[in-house]
Amino acid sequence: MMSDLDPSDLLALARPLEPAAWRRVNQRYLARAIAELLHERMVVADVRETRGGHALTVTGDDPEIRWRCVAHRRALEHWHVDPGSIVREGGGRAEAADAAQLFLDLRGAIGSDPSTLTHFLEETAQTLYADACIEARGRPRAAVLADADHQTVEAAMEGHPWVLVNKGRLGFSAADVVRYAPEHGRSQPLLWLAAHEERADFHAVPGLDHDRFVDDQLGADVAARFRARLGGAAAAYRFIPVNAWQWQHKIAVQMAGDLATGRLIPLGVGPAGYRPQQSIRTYQHATDPSRCFVKTALSILNTFQIRGLDPRKLRLAPTVTSWLRERLGGDPVLEQTGVVLLGEVATVAYHHPVFTQVERGPYQFRELLGALWRESPAPHLRPGETLMSMAALLYVDDHGDALVAALARRAGLPLVEWLRRYLDAYLTPLLHCFYRHETFFVAHGENTILVLDGGAPTRVVIKDLVEEVQVSRRVRAGLSDELRGLVYDLDDQLVPLHLLTDVFDGFFRYLGDVVATYGGVAESTFWRLVADTVRRYQAAHPELADAFARIDLFCPEFPCYPLNKYRMVYHGYAEAADNVHDLAPRFAGMLRNPLAVMR
Repeated sequence: MMSDLDPSDLLALARPLEPAAWRRVNQRYLARAIAELLHERMVVADVRETRGGHALTVTGDDPEIRWRCVAHRRALEHWHVDPGSIVREGGGRAEAADAAQLFLDLRGAIGSDPSTLTHFLEETAQTLYADACIEARGRPRAAVLADADHQTVEAAMEGHPWVLVNKGRLGFSAADVVRYAPEHGRSQPLLWLAAHEERADFHAVPGLDHDRFVDDQLGADVAARFRARLGGAAAAYRFIPVNAWQWQHKIAVQMAGDLATGRLIPLGVGPAGYRPQQSIRTYQHATDPSRCFVKTALSILNTFQIRGLDPRKLRLAPTVTSWLRERLGGDPVLEQTGVVLLGEVATVAYHHPVFTQVERGPYQFRELLGALWRESPAPHLRPGETLMSMAALLYVDDHGDALVAALARRAGLPLVEWLRRYLDAYLTPLLHCFYRHETFFVAHGENTILVLDGGAPTRVVIKDLVEEVQVSRRVRAGLSDELRGLVYDLDDQLVPLHLLTDVFDGFFRYLGDVVATYGGVAESTFWRLVADTVRRYQAAHPELADAFARIDLFCPEFPCYPLNKYRMVYHGYAEAADNVHDLAPRFAGMLRNPLAVMR
């Protein structure tokens, strides 16, 4: 399926690149970059206290080059950098801020090799172009989003805050960004292919049959029409939905042999439109939110991985869902919290006839085609409840209004009370899975959906189970061989970091800054609310006292995980045999735990 942009309109792709808007998106990117480079200790700053905060100076590899800005110190060695204050000084004159130039000036301090730096600058350019498109479109008011539906809010989000190149999307053209990126909110059809059982296998939770499931997803009439094209051989084929970009750029060429021999047969365009989520390869049905979400392979490099689908994980995803339901189902505490774990209920895995024979070849060539269906959260809602990505809590509009504050106003609650309810809804089930079941989820903002009632948080939905679930070594030892090879385990040193790094550093670090800067709630108050939530859970479960002592969330400090440095220094852009490049973690010093003073 070709892009819907007419060739005569291709010059319009430069329309978002207006000088003032380009400066604004560069300044916002630079503010994030300076904060994260300092947080991960890739660079150091000279800090001078001023009346309006702190004056920071980062000196380049050339001592004549200096980057100056005004910032406010936050917990966990985070800096809230004022984008409008950033200036580059060199050769005796101040220059307009340019994001790429920052990394060029600091390349020696950061330690990127020339190849890695070049690719990183390419991802930076892609991210800035996407940001410029968002700027040209206009960023919605927080008060409007507070009343918006789940998909509208999803399309307003701007990427993972921790990842600098959070819209890198290497492989997408400018036209592809407009057509396929979630922030453009376009509904798009999926193509459907039939793969012979020699090449593809269908897996599902108990009770789901391939043909009945396909009938439900396509509609019985369309499914019957597609099967008619296969004739008497229909029973030997598995249906796979495909993103149009993937079909054009990968499948039509890399599966040409199977297409020529009939092991892979194009069926046509599905009847329904789908809207991409922040994860970019996952889609929600555009008109029926109760339908399953579908995840398809998309071979672009985005947030550190090429976003294909691993056949091994596809094969086991329904098994992981069944195992988690058995492990956590019936727990009265989890039932009381109302937490929902979205099951990954069906998959189709395609096995490439050539690339699978290359031992230890780059992972992306094994992940070109496949599909995963995940439950929709909509059927789990009670009357009056709505959904919103937890990532939205970090949204601040162009007028300085934070969405979290707008939600509190809509709920008629003081922001402190809203935050207390949110932390109880979100953190309590994570704590219980963590301490009672030794089962851990990477429940950052993009993996967690808030359930709201009148703007007030009531409970959460957690998704992306097969990619992210982790267990303790004790639990992993008791798993079946097939699950043991898929479910990550954490040793005693790493177990606390599931919450301290993934939740405290990976999300609360930013949320604490948002409520302090834009919500009128002191950051120390926010962290006291976090501590109170932990203490309430611990007081309610004295039988877990040994576990609380062994895994202490009030510890004085914990290691800083340098997420961006993994890309910029440690791993670069090498084509690894596995998309988990290095299981041995590397840290960038220690972070002072903001809960330590509240023991």
